[in-house]
Amino acid sequence: MQEWAKNTGKYREGVDTPRYARWKTRLRCAFNKASDIVEVVSERQTLDPEPYRVYQFIAVAGNDNVSYNSLCNCLPVEGEM
Repeated sequence: MQEWAKNTGKYREGVDTPRYARWKTRLRCAFNKASDIVEVVSERQTLDPEPYRVYQFIAVAGNDNVSYNSLCNCLPVEGEM
């Protein structure tokens, strides 16, 4: 989420104080607003000691140039975790 905050200009490393809860909320709101990102409700665990939600990126019909660069370049890639 910190990388997303940097990418959107909401956080400047060394200048701003990290606000993880706020970033998480903003990222979730951005996902919920996007027409090509949907929450997989059956996979979420909100009552777990470590709650999480699962989102799926879907291709928009008729858009061959789908780019998730503004969001995905800040999310961990499998194998980098």
